[in-house]
Amino acid sequence: MTRSNPAVPVILAIAMVLYALAAGCTTGVDTRSGEQEGACGQELKARVSHAVDGDTLAVVYPDGRGDRVRVLGIDTPEITMEGNTGEKFPGVNNPVILADWGERARAFAADRLEGQQVTLTTDCLAGTRDRYGRLLAMVTTGDGADFGALLLSEGFARTYVQESFARKDQYLAIESSARTARKGLWADETLETPALPRSVSIVRVVYDAPGDDRSNLNGESVTLMANANQPVSLSGWTLAESGGVEYRFGGRTLIPSVPVTIHTGQGTDNATDLFWGLSTPVLGNEKDRVTLRDASGTVVDTFSWNETSLPAKPPRTNQS
Repeated sequence: MTRSNPAVPVILAIAMVLYALAAGCTTGVDTRSGEQEGACGQELKARVSHAVDGDTLAVVYPDGRGDRVRVLGIDTPEITMEGNTGEKFPGVNNPVILADWGERARAFAADRLEGQQVTLTTDCLAGTRDRYGRLLAMVTTGDGADFGALLLSEGFARTYVQESFARKDQYLAIESSARTARKGLWADETLETPALPRSVSIVRVVYDAPGDDRSNLNGESVTLMANANQPVSLSGWTLAESGGVEYRFGGRTLIPSVPVTIHTGQGTDNATDLFWGLSTPVLGNEKDRVTLRDASGTVVDTFSWNETSLPAKPPRTNQS
């Protein structure tokens, strides 16, 4: 009779455990996508489904997974006034103006990236995810452009100096050039050395109201802000779009730092909202311009969008 060795089952059990542990430690591959999960310095292909704001994108990977991407190294203004507190953009601290530039940055990102294929590159200095779970990545467009650098060069963003990343010095130089050239938000007259100070600014225009413009007339609007230290009387002032449709302010007075919005449709005027009283939309969705004039007919400010085929806009004048 052959006697079995009692140590053999124990040895086999230990070997199986060690094999399983070893197998579990050899893979960091996300089997859903074939990409190295969490690796820095990797490149990922994705399609941009929409721009959440100027520096945050919703993307879809080739395997169908969705993700949120924070464009690494830059910061655009928030699209709400409440999100633009503090002094993130030196010399441009008015939350209404910053919210307007935040919306312009979002529109710029949407125009350039929505529906497009991009390359997302993570940076070992920055890590791969922020505290909100967004992928931190450089975004390269289909034609090879660095989208973060493009936002900086057009004056839609500042360099996000609070984080480390490989291109920080390059980005700071691009931002400096944009500020020197007074491009984008850096052209705003709240800077320390304004070129042409104005008593009132057009700080926001919603020219494409949500839904059907014809059934949401009051979603189409123009917002003004007084820049002076004292109230500004708008008696005799007008606001007109490029086709000549004109709004007259009557005896309205603007209080400093209190925005007033003129809506296209019907309503009852109050301290912050005025109503044009029109029955059809007035602002062109494709291109148009609104012009604010004082009682003497002098241009105080203009605001235009996609105006390449519009007449040259009148020069701004110093209204003190």
